Amino acid sequence: MAGDKGIKTVLTIAGSDSSGGAGIQMDLKAFAALGVHGCTVVTAVTAQNTATVKHVSPMSAKLVKEQLDTIYDDFKIAAVKTGMLYDSSIVEVVAAKLAEEGTKLIVDPVLTASAGPTLSSKDLVQALKDRLLPKCYLATPNIPEAAELTDEPIRGEDGMRRACQDLYQLGCENVLVKGGHLAKGPIKDVFFNGAFHIFESPRLESKVHGTGCMLSAFITAILAKGLPCVDAVELARRYTHDAMRFSTDLGHGALIGNPLTTLHNSAQRYHCSEEVRQWTGVLEEVLPVSLVPETGINLAFALPFANSIDEVCGLEGRLVKAGQKVRSVGAPRFGSSRRVGSIVLAAMDQDRRYRCAMNLRYSKPLVDLCRTLGLKVGTFDRRKEPRDFTGPHWGVTQAIHVLGFVPDIIYDEGDHGQEAMMRILGEHPAQVVEKVKSIVKELNETR
Repeated sequence: MAGDKGIKTVLTIAGSDSSGGAGIQMDLKAFAALGVHGCTVVTAVTAQNTATVKHVSPMSAKLVKEQLDTIYDDFKIAAVKTGMLYDSSIVEVVAAKLAEEGTKLIVDPVLTASAGPTLSSKDLVQALKDRLLPKCYLATPNIPEAAELTDEPIRGEDGMRRACQDLYQLGCENVLVKGGHLAKGPIKDVFFNGAFHIFESPRLESKVHGTGCMLSAFITAILAKGLPCVDAVELARRYTHDAMRFSTDLGHGALIGNPLTTLHNSAQRYHCSEEVRQWTGVLEEVLPVSLVPETGINLAFALPFANSIDEVCGLEGRLVKAGQKVRSVGAPRFGSSRRVGSIVLAAMDQDRRYRCAMNLRYSKPLVDLCRTLGLKVGTFDRRKEPRDFTGPHWGVTQAIHVLGFVPDIIYDEGDHGQEAMMRILGEHPAQVVEKVKSIVKELNETR
């Protein structure tokens, strides 16, 4: 069968990171996550882990040229990004080849590591300014890199704006100066292409390895698909934020970002929907109408890396009373259960294994019965909820913080015009339904 010519091919020209958290290894994961094929030109081999860079061995300019020529002999490259280039001889080879090919170029000017030996020779900065930045479609320096490239200190947004303009004057068609190195507060990135655009996102306190590589790789893949630069940056920043939020603690130093969150979520959508459908059917059979609150019941199940209500599946309607039976109204749909979905997101903020929740009618005897069964129980006072709270679910978050873990049950006794409620939490619908079945069984035996 002939290959799929509809798949875009992109190229990363960068160093190899033996930890797999940055460099070409991270670039390839980001490319794969967005459905483009990634080719590589290795400029250096490093001995590094999540805590330090111990050794850097650059490739010869001749070998870099041979890699470039071989790739371009066989592939049609839609976009190329550069990361660690190390010295001026490699820059010369890369600049000459890309000028010959005319490929859209994204320059992520990697200059230093947070620990260990330098990732660049003394002549690299000038070579970038003379040979590569004047030819690039987009440059994506962080604040220390932008300061070194412009030879000006950067202490705030005004300094970032000046750096953008200086780099633009060198010939960069678009410039993104990343603000993560600034002090506390939201992350602000400054974009300039003749006009300024400020991107802002919540700051994640975790130290994550390879975020710059990841962001520029995402941007490269999105640009290869034809999106305008501002839109590509905005979308790539969202993907990078999710990858950082769901990073993994695998070594003894920085966390490693997970750029495959989008891919994993997409792969799980059908499965997640079918799980809600299947276990809703079980609940129809086992639930007594006495456990149905006035607002009805919903069962919500989140994608593995859910970050919003749109990534949580629930019933479009509810499980409701139908005479002496419980029946579901509506089909499973993502984004349909805002109330129970927010409970799931709040639980995942504390322990991302807890992807499922449902609600039941509250009564004190029922809570006591749950404790008798050995279920862990938390509670909160809905009357204390601040009016300006903007998180996924204040009460669930409060209850978890008090306990220090995600319990099986979280309840509240209501407030004026707000029905008292119990919430059952678990890692999977099967686990949540099993808890409900044990509650129902105990209820029947105590009657």
